[in-house]
Amino acid sequence: MSLSFNWFHRTNHDASVIVNRAVDPVNDWSPLTITDPLTGSATTIYNLNKNAFGRPTDFYQTNDSESKRKNIYTGYEVSFVGRMPHRGTLIAAYTIDRVTDVTCSAPIGSSNIGLLLIDGNNVTNTSLNDPNSLRYCDERGLIPFRGEVKIIGNMPIWKGFEASVVYQNAPEFLRYVNWDITKATRYPADCSACPNDAANPALKALVASGLTNTTERVALSIPGSRYNDRLNQLDIGIRRNFVFREKYRLQAQAEVFNVTNSNAVLVQNQTLGNSIAPFVPGGPGGKPTQILQARLLRLAVQFHF
Repeated sequence: MSLSFNWFHRTNHDASVIVNRAVDPVNDWSPLTITDPLTGSATTIYNLNKNAFGRPTDFYQTNDSESKRKNIYTGYEVSFVGRMPHRGTLIAAYTIDRVTDVTCSAPIGSSNIGLLLIDGNNVTNTSLNDPNSLRYCDERGLIPFRGEVKIIGNMPIWKGFEASVVYQNAPEFLRYVNWDITKATRYPADCSACPNDAANPALKALVASGLTNTTERVALSIPGSRYNDRLNQLDIGIRRNFVFREKYRLQAQAEVFNVTNSNAVLVQNQTLGNSIAPFVPGGPGGKPTQILQARLLRLAVQFHF
């Protein structure tokens, strides 16, 4: 039997970025207050000034500073490996880790969370040097450590048959909620904290009727405040080798994946709209677009000669 402890730490910084020096992310944008439909609180976004709209671009490629753009991974793992009676083996590991991103430079097509590696928010603004992309751009202190368990076992059972089992309990993926706003966008009808239209109280008010950009994407959820389902998956298998004339070997095996038929959500819609309800922090979130593969039986035969 053996027991090990591992520490992992990785950073990625000084990434290459392209910025548009023709648009000032401070002076060419004006603050605009809207109501956050998730919390009902006042939220500040930014609208591009009309005198800057359509201005000829001045692209500039450089290496961003570490303080504005970096990716940090930290993990701790305890693992066990043991040889069991009758040639059996058992491997078990427990890992806690986290990935945090800092993407606060607002480059072209900037993504304010996860542009570098894992756990990315898909906030992407087409406007150049857009300060709206800096909302929640620093995940440090927001993303907690989360644990993962993995167990792998193999054991001879009877008459040359061998059984195997694989189990994993993996942490849920981060969830984000983004809001694509246009001039015609109204607050969601089921948002009780959002204002009504003064001219037509039966409708919710327009969010930003004076918006300069065609579309403005705003991040609404704080990184680390929403998660998908934890991934619990159990796979089992059985196999047997048949030997003929010493040099021929036939291996027959049967495997069942996702024995419990778990339907954990892997990917879901992250854009605010009819697919995200209710509008509360930590709510169910968007419409699932991918779930864990359903229970699956696989039969296989291998012939070695």
